Amino acid sequence: MERRGWSFIAYGADNLVLCAGVTLCAWTDWKYGKVQNIWLMLLAFAGVLQRGIGFFSGATLFLVFGMALFRFRFMGAGDGKLMAVIGGYLGIKAGFYAVALGFFTGAVWSLWKMRRHGLAAERFCYLRNYVVSTWVSGEIRPYDTLGQADAPHHIPFAVCLAAGVWGYEAVVYFIS
Repeated sequence: MERRGWSFIAYGADNLVLCAGVTLCAWTDWKYGKVQNIWLMLLAFAGVLQRGIGFFSGATLFLVFGMALFRFRFMGAGDGKLMAVIGGYLGIKAGFYAVALGFFTGAVWSLWKMRRHGLAAERFCYLRNYVVSTWVSGEIRPYDTLGQADAPHHIPFAVCLAAGVWGYEAVVYFIS
């Protein structure tokens, strides 16, 4: 079966709202250093309208994981909520693949950025010291303040999550 032109939109119409929404969230994270709640709420509302009660089963698991990462300040709260929306739209299995692809994208981007700025050794030492001190003290401290979006070691993670969703959708399109 040959696919040309607008067939991708017809094929992915179910997830077109998700792709547009994560792109908008990525843009706001890139421009303002924050994923704005209004877009997350509208995207979640559209997901519930589209998937019904099934939206919540996927969203809950990803929300718990995202908020755990936020608790340690490994990423922002908006990123965790965006992961929940992705999981709600795609379901647990497909959401896992899309989010994992987003994490991979973020890891590659972070390593490139740390190497470019000469921060790799410093950041890995900081991470090691953080893990050791948290383990020994048993006290949960924030890993990072997340206050300076323009810090050389920060990346707009919503961009990575959007890339994960778009990448997942492209792979599903081309292998099916």
